[in-house]
Amino acid sequence: MLKTSINLLTNKNNVHHKKRNESIEKNKINEKNIYNISDVIFALQIVVGKNINILENSKIDINGDGRIGIEESISILRFCAGLEKYTQNNDPNEISLVLEMIQSNVDVSEVLDEAILIAVQAIWTASEQNYGMPTFTGNLIQNGNYFYYSNNTQDKMVVSFSNGIQVYIKTNANLFTGYIEDTWEEFLDNHQIEFDIFIENGIDLHIQSVTSPTWNCDDDYNHYCVKWNRYIKGDIIVDEKASTVDLNFTGKKMWGDPSGQIILFKETQDIAGKYISNLSNINLSESYTYQTSYNSYSKYEVQTYINEKEITAKIGETNFQLTNYKVKWESDATLNDGIAVKRVSSPNYWNAQGILYKDGNLFGNVKFDGPVINDTTGPKVILILLNGESFEIFKPLDLF
Repeated sequence: MLKTSINLLTNKNNVHHKKRNESIEKNKINEKNIYNISDVIFALQIVVGKNINILENSKIDINGDGRIGIEESISILRFCAGLEKYTQNNDPNEISLVLEMIQSNVDVSEVLDEAILIAVQAIWTASEQNYGMPTFTGNLIQNGNYFYYSNNTQDKMVVSFSNGIQVYIKTNANLFTGYIEDTWEEFLDNHQIEFDIFIENGIDLHIQSVTSPTWNCDDDYNHYCVKWNRYIKGDIIVDEKASTVDLNFTGKKMWGDPSGQIILFKETQDIAGKYISNLSNINLSESYTYQTSYNSYSKYEVQTYINEKEITAKIGETNFQLTNYKVKWESDATLNDGIAVKRVSSPNYWNAQGILYKDGNLFGNVKFDGPVINDTTGPKVILILLNGESFEIFKPLDLF
């Protein structure tokens, strides 16, 4: 039975969208004074070891490496002398687009997963109701919790949901192959598919996906593994903003229960390509690794996450570059009465860094908004601009 929601594909109840739509004033964390000669003195004191209270003036860690060095002193001196340019009154719309640039893969990655899921489930449901014959065209109409098939449409599959939304899926048997002997869940792990999917005022995408199961695809995980290569191209509307995407996804996920007690899961993915809208042109190269282990006896879970990216973008007539971006964190939690509150684990493992340039000039950097303290809910990842303004990007322990 077709079970998937279409929240992401139709922009309904999307947490990422809602957060990103909040006013720029709400995202603004603080406004500090712009740099002056006292900041130069402070930086030089740290360099020579006379002042170690770095957290109070973290705004002068200009390159985001977690240290105050001679580079900061020189840059602030140039700033005070008028040789280092900055934008004191930044355009809120531009800052909003910069924040979207940094998070640019979030929505598309999830839409890709859900588009594949709904296409596979739709064809599986139609085939089951068509006496087991592989069925790629026709109509699926929702009535209550069920979908009923008819062959009224000959060139595509049309899925009609009870809320009035229609999803159009176009493919053919030669471009939709894989393991069809059992469930659609197993087909998701072993297939080669290519299809177009369209939702009015939502998406118009061409998608290719190849997945293959194997064993031992990671030295640290001697477990079941699924690898994938995916490609997505077309138009997508997020928050009433239309963009054209052209992205490749390569990844693998591994899981197992080697001891009968510790459940392990690990996923890695590389993303490369571009987003184009009437306001911006973004080129992205990104990788992430997510790993979790869960003790089914003690109900204790540990999660780790690493995300690295390089981005170049043109927003309006302005060129931006985000480089050396890396965020990593670790958390743990114990499940009690069905509730688990994630807390900081291994503070020394945590790191947030990244340098943002605007038209070739240093514009800001990425860092945590405070210290990483064990057994707390952790800091936020922020973008702090050269003039001292700070904006939230995300909070690590709010993910997953």
